[in-house]
Amino acid sequence: MARNTTKNTEMRDARLKSIKKAALTLFASKGVAATKIQDIAKAADMSQGLIYHYYASKEAIYLEMVHESLDKIISAVMSLKAMPLSAAEKIKFGIRGLLDTIEDGEDFSQISHLIMQTVFMDMLSEDEKSKINQKREIPYLEMEAIIAQGQHDGTLCEGDAKELAILFWVTINGLSLVKATTLDYYVQPKAETLY
Repeated sequence: MARNTTKNTEMRDARLKSIKKAALTLFASKGVAATKIQDIAKAADMSQGLIYHYYASKEAIYLEMVHESLDKIISAVMSLKAMPLSAAEKIKFGIRGLLDTIEDGEDFSQISHLIMQTVFMDMLSEDEKSKINQKREIPYLEMEAIIAQGQHDGTLCEGDAKELAILFWVTINGLSLVKATTLDYYVQPKAETLY
């Protein structure tokens, strides 16, 4: 009896999730260059052949994870920008959400670490690095627009909106990197401190 389409889709999705979870853990701990497909297969409890059924290479796994993560971040910041709130309220809402994500989701910290490594990866083409960097800039540009809106309506401090947007994202990325690399030392700051 043939499996139905729903079961096949569920099985495929479960395998993809397992592959990405194993790859993320290995990429974050060993680095992309030092991780081999056989390492991912072993960690995902699958054969190498099955991994290759879904992905042509470890770089393909890496790129899919990075693009998916950047797309989620872009979607979240675009939703934040569209909220019918003042700019100050948007930033407070964003900070609370991002701190919760950092605190509760180890994957976010590991992904942040991987995205930051992109600029140093020799295995990626310049075209692929350029695509990733273009996506990486979007949250900065959107936060700059939110900050400029707040400065215009008087709810946020004066200063160069671009510099403040960079400070915002560097702080968030820094917190996620500290959590990913120094778990014993990490303490979640209060949202009020960041406001």
